[in-house]
Amino acid sequence: SRYVLGVAPVGAGYSTWLIEPHPATLKWAEGQVPTPHGAIVVKWGHEQPEGKFVMQATVPSGTSGTVGVPTFGRQAVIHVNGRLVWNNGVFHAIPGVTGAQRHGHDITLEVNPGAVGRGKSETFLVVSKVTGT
Repeated sequence: SRYVLGVAPVGAGYSTWLIEPHPATLKWAEGQVPTPHGAIVVKWGHEQPEGKFVMQATVPSGTSGTVGVPTFGRQAVIHVNGRLVWNNGVFHAIPGVTGAQRHGHDITLEVNPGAVGRGKSETFLVVSKVTGT
């Protein structure tokens, strides 16, 4: 469902979007949400004992949004496309990720993947590993 995937429109016609998965006790989910700009495709997996969360998302070019990364209220290290963007409370800017902050039990990333790609859609990979309490 859209709740489990966490995909929701923010701007008209999904010109801006939110991807905020709600894993609860699920280990993984995948699906797509059609938009006027093209599908938003999300696939995520969650290994609770290890504190690892992995999400791959493909979004239409020319759109941007916010990605909520579940950290379950714990400190975390987060990489996007293999590059460090969050290290235990400190944001590190990379092309396509313009900001980050703690929001409840998640870290929210401001994402503009079109800034780094030129295709019809852009794919990014988010990997989070909790590091403490």
